[in-house]
Amino acid sequence: MNKKIAVCPGSYDPITVGHIDIIDRASHLFDFVYVLVCNNSEKKYIFDMKTRVDFCKRVFFGRKDIEVISCSGLVTEEYKKLGACAVVKGVRNSADYVYEAELSGINAMMGEKIETVFLPAKSENLYVSSKVVREFGKYGGDISGIVPDCIVDDISKILFKENPV
Repeated sequence: MNKKIAVCPGSYDPITVGHIDIIDRASHLFDFVYVLVCNNSEKKYIFDMKTRVDFCKRVFFGRKDIEVISCSGLVTEEYKKLGACAVVKGVRNSADYVYEAELSGINAMMGEKIETVFLPAKSENLYVSSKVVREFGKYGGDISGIVPDCIVDDISKILFKENPV
């Protein structure tokens, strides 16, 4: 029997409880999930790729059904290489949906044979984003509860060090 493999791509700058919820839910729908830490040429990152991958690996340490990897090229090529049948994206609002639906359409237009599965954010995560974490953290705000406990101190130190008030 072929394993049903999904990919959860994102920049994870940094990973949040919202991301984790989507990835966990995807792991219940598929046999195996790759967390694909990507670079987007239109974004400026606070955390370098190595740090973002490390944070994600720490969050999912010990999970046999989830693997964290980095991606520096076209994500569609990575999907093929990994044998994924689906890409899973979380959506918090209509803007997220429109953006992700456009990417899904572009993939289809390019002949990519991969399904996009949209999972709505749970109500408690509707306002959780990496941007919120970066803004709170840069001013020394409490980011516990919106990022995993295992990395909250490291994220806070880096954000505050980069942007002391």
